[in-house]
Amino acid sequence: MKWRPLIAFFLFTACSSPADRMDVGEEDAHGHREGEIHLREDMERTLGLETHVVGPGYIIRKRKYPAEVIRSYDGVATVRARFSGIVKEIPVNPGDRVRKGQVVARIESDESFTTYDVKSPISGVVSRIMVTEGVVAGRSVPLLEITDPYRVWIRAMVWPSEVDFVKEGKSVIFHRHFGDEYREIPGRIFFVAPYLDSATRMIPVLARVGDRRGLRPGMYGDMVVVDSHRVNLAIPVSAVHVVEGDTLVFVKRGHVARPAGVSLGMSDGSMVEVLSGLRKGDTVFSGHSFLLRAEMEKEIWMGGHGHAH
Repeated sequence: MKWRPLIAFFLFTACSSPADRMDVGEEDAHGHREGEIHLREDMERTLGLETHVVGPGYIIRKRKYPAEVIRSYDGVATVRARFSGIVKEIPVNPGDRVRKGQVVARIESDESFTTYDVKSPISGVVSRIMVTEGVVAGRSVPLLEITDPYRVWIRAMVWPSEVDFVKEGKSVIFHRHFGDEYREIPGRIFFVAPYLDSATRMIPVLARVGDRRGLRPGMYGDMVVVDSHRVNLAIPVSAVHVVEGDTLVFVKRGHVARPAGVSLGMSDGSMVEVLSGLRKGDTVFSGHSFLLRAEMEKEIWMGGHGHAH
């Protein structure tokens, strides 16, 4: 459990003899450097100290925007009459599933007095019927609407100040807010509007998602935009400490933890970019390294004379 290393640390430093404890060295005849912490054998394991080898990594930043499921432009087809005439038959009802090429209406042409078939241009569900049998439908008059329920997009509205972060091609995760089931659906942005929505003064952003099962137009959720940057050097945030205004990490050199000042770049809360102060292949203490900082601060407070040899 997480508290065990901490208890072990305080018990170890409070109850053990000076020769068994961590040494924080200044530059002296014994070769200690200022701020070094000398770890006795097995202390790393006893204190639960974890290490990380410095190298290339990814800084993954995420931002969340309210979003909704909408019908895609290619997922709705309006079926129209090719020639004026009397609607003789509408052989489908709202909610019926139809195939592409299936007959959805029959019309008797005013010109040839023959009946011709009107076919669905896509597969989907009959979502609306705009005419009734027996009426005269003019040329290009809408007869029915066919909707493909699986052709949907995710639309988010983004403030103009965020447009540099939300770009076409970026990965997204749609978190669906509907019913008891929680789903995370990956996708990708394909359109960032070059204009502001007149009602909200925000920028519409559209994304396609891979798994569209259960998604219906009108459902709400969150669009999480993922921005991944590869950096030359990265370390866990847990390895970084601020001591008396200096940003530093503890570099492992055998059984010695040596503080090293670092300059940092972007961070995602888990990993942070290292701009200077470390090299590829260095090993830093990460997990539970706050114990090293506490020991260092104690020695600073004591004037640097609390170590033993």
